[in-house]
Amino acid sequence: MSSASACWDCHHWIPTRMQDADAYSPELSRRTYQRLQALAYGIVDAGLPVFVDATFLKQEQRRNFQRLASVAGIPLVILDVAAPEPVLRQRIQARARSGGDPSEADLAVLDQQLAHQDPLTGDERRLSISVDTSTEVDIEKLVSEILQRARG
Repeated sequence: MSSASACWDCHHWIPTRMQDADAYSPELSRRTYQRLQALAYGIVDAGLPVFVDATFLKQEQRRNFQRLASVAGIPLVILDVAAPEPVLRQRIQARARSGGDPSEADLAVLDQQLAHQDPLTGDERRLSISVDTSTEVDIEKLVSEILQRARG
């Protein structure tokens, strides 16, 4: 794996009228993950490493990317990024107060996500690196661990 990577915001391709309707609907979520998978496949097919930035709350969403990695014969590393619920709530409230944040995620969205997330399976935990964002993250150490895992 080289040090290059690709990352994109999964909402950029979604037409505005769909975002206004319900950016977190099951149908839009399904379409978003299908699009992310298609983009990831194209990047992997070009011989480049890829970083997919999404919540991956559902096991099915993660399983589809695990299949992609398996078929492509490339390593998969899952970043299990989390913070305690009170910290998440404080961040959302602070973001709402400051205004100008492009995310439409509010406390109701957080509640929905917390209520409907599938925990990582045992196999997924073995592929994962836990990142607690309630404390300072040592980025150099994290990158080193990602690269070490990706190289096998």
